[in-house]
Amino acid sequence: MNYTKERTRQLIMQATKQMLEKQYFESITVRDICACTKIHRSTFYRYYEDKYQLLVDLLNYYAIEINEYTEKCATQEEIYRAALDFVDERRKVFRHMLRNRNEALKTFTESYSKAMLAAAYKGDTPRAKHIRTTTYPQIICDFYSNGLITVIMKWLNDDYPLSKEDFIEALIETI
Repeated sequence: MNYTKERTRQLIMQATKQMLEKQYFESITVRDICACTKIHRSTFYRYYEDKYQLLVDLLNYYAIEINEYTEKCATQEEIYRAALDFVDERRKVFRHMLRNRNEALKTFTESYSKAMLAAAYKGDTPRAKHIRTTTYPQIICDFYSNGLITVIMKWLNDDYPLSKEDFIEALIETI
């Protein structure tokens, strides 16, 4: 692994995450990212074709990270709590990244589904066992990822005016 390349890529992603705390992704420019990271535009384009490719990389990163938060959970309640805690700690970033039901949301749910499926063959949690033993593991992962992320995004956007505890209770009742 080339550590300089990885460090630069991480620097670009970190700067983008910081900017997403304050503004919508659509309003962030490559120039803004370069200014924040103190890199030249040509350096940015060495790593990413455009800012949308960076967004996909960032969404893949979050999908893997959220799966790591939830894969160790023993119960559905723990999974929901871990997922909500993860997203709630990054509330502004997620709201600014996934503002509209767009390609970014689709990418994120697909990435989360892939991460969940990969983890199912390594883990020993009830969710991992369920995924492994079903006839259609990809469908189960798609169902969990799409459903969970969709309702979490609606909760973040105040479509469900519930406290975190009430929202977790609603999720448990639902599944």
